Amino acid sequence: MDDGIYLISAKEWIQKTSSTNCWLIQGDTKALLLDAGLPCKGLKEYVQTLVSKDLMLALTHGHFDHAGAIDEFDEIWMHEDDIELLKGTNGLPASPFHGIIHTIDEKDTIDLGNRLLKIYRIQGHTKGSLCFLDEKSKILFSGDSIARRGFFTQVDSLPLSKYFDDLLKVETLDFNKVASCHDSYFLDKTQIYYFIHECIEGIYNPDGRWNLGKDWYLSIHRGINVEDPKYLSISILESCIDSIKEDISIWKENHKDYLQYHTIDKDTTYHDLTLWNETKEYVYKFFLCRESTWNVFSKMKVPYTSFNYIYTQFIKKQRIDYAFYTPEEMMEDPTKKDTGLFYFPANKENAPFIFLIPGGGYQSVCTAFEGIPIVKQLNEAGYTVFILQYRVRQVDLMPKPLKDAKRALSFIIKNKDYFKVNDNYAIMGFSAGAHLAGLLTTTNLGLTDIPYPKVNILCYPLIDMDLLMDNDISIKIKEAIGMNYPDEYSITKHMDITYPPTYLWQCKDDDTVSIENSFRMSKKLESLNIPYKYVTYDTGGHGLMKEHDKEADKWLDLVIEFMKGYL
Repeated sequence: MDDGIYLISAKEWIQKTSSTNCWLIQGDTKALLLDAGLPCKGLKEYVQTLVSKDLMLALTHGHFDHAGAIDEFDEIWMHEDDIELLKGTNGLPASPFHGIIHTIDEKDTIDLGNRLLKIYRIQGHTKGSLCFLDEKSKILFSGDSIARRGFFTQVDSLPLSKYFDDLLKVETLDFNKVASCHDSYFLDKTQIYYFIHECIEGIYNPDGRWNLGKDWYLSIHRGINVEDPKYLSISILESCIDSIKEDISIWKENHKDYLQYHTIDKDTTYHDLTLWNETKEYVYKFFLCRESTWNVFSKMKVPYTSFNYIYTQFIKKQRIDYAFYTPEEMMEDPTKKDTGLFYFPANKENAPFIFLIPGGGYQSVCTAFEGIPIVKQLNEAGYTVFILQYRVRQVDLMPKPLKDAKRALSFIIKNKDYFKVNDNYAIMGFSAGAHLAGLLTTTNLGLTDIPYPKVNILCYPLIDMDLLMDNDISIKIKEAIGMNYPDEYSITKHMDITYPPTYLWQCKDDDTVSIENSFRMSKKLESLNIPYKYVTYDTGGHGLMKEHDKEADKWLDLVIEFMKGYL
């Protein structure tokens, strides 16, 4: 997983879909195994095939799925408050141990030789839960204390306020990644804020209840399934819920600054966004991307209205980002980590949706300019909006963006009940995003496992490779698409009568993508007898947010009117 770090994993004891992990950390003189996993034979023998150094075993906490093989070892290190858990508790199995137990606590360290691990205590999941910070890799090994699942019982856990306080203490430490014991990939540091916020929300609005023996637990669920990186499953003892609410009410009052949501205005800086808890995660992975993008966005005509609509309506109240590749797929191919969907639902059930693909010359994904400004109007027109983040900025890039788009659309349709949408949808693309949108509905390059859209909306589109202009963007596109076979990704070369009805618009003075593209596309549609509308504006250049012909301000009104005939 990292230099000198090994992940040893086994399938989960109940769900069978997640993992319970042991982490092996190797120094120059010693190796440390964190947790002993599920009850199984041969763990120690297997670990010693990986490292030949002296081996220590430490437990993040005393639950059976972390201590299953401890009796294979002569001695273990753990917090004294969790020793009793080895006997079994709250209906969980015991983990017999007949060796020596060394107690460790916060401020202790473990020196593996040129690798120092500092220990921190987080009382919450259990009273004696420990985290181990590897200063060399800046990875925090969190056990179950920082994870995508939380389990809180009366005996082992509560109060939650103490748990949250310990999480905030750990959040200030210098680490980049979190290695939990039930995830096969690293979590981001922002998982702490996400977990606290969703736990508090869920306490007052739980999603269900389940029982373990005689005890009933309230459950809080986020995400589609356990493979979803934003998945959360939190269980809290129902009999304690009144005291928990009282406890958390006081904690919330004392932590207003941490929990508050900010408002974006003309004086908001990029640095502000990197500091605010609720935007930390989105500064890179969402539409802000980098400081230069924010500086451009903040000077445009409608940034704050558009930004704050999304910010206040969605970041506050519900999740907006979804991964359509699994964590394992992203680990195998790191280029997939920059992909995803942003989800902005209409205020109605069973809504048609817009699959929106921003442009960026296959060098970036300009969601800030070709996505965010129009979400509100599309939502108000009754459409749920999904904005695609696809792979860019690679030599010989194709067909990766096509694969991303197809996978994303399949993901939406597969989970249409969760997203509250139906099968009727439109694809809307801008510039290079319009090129990608156009390819998706061609004969031999397009969609195969789901129905085609009811309509295509192609905004100042790149259509055919021979129409690329002589400019820097075109050079980059040639590198990305590969010009040895220019016809392969030229849209008009792959169209037939199955192509969907199409709306085209472009400004005549576009100096980035020749207007010949949309004109040629209109002629091809006409020759195939496919319904279409082709609109041009005298001035405006390339892109939505620059100064342009006032008539172009109404472009989206005309698009929505056109879509009404098909969605």
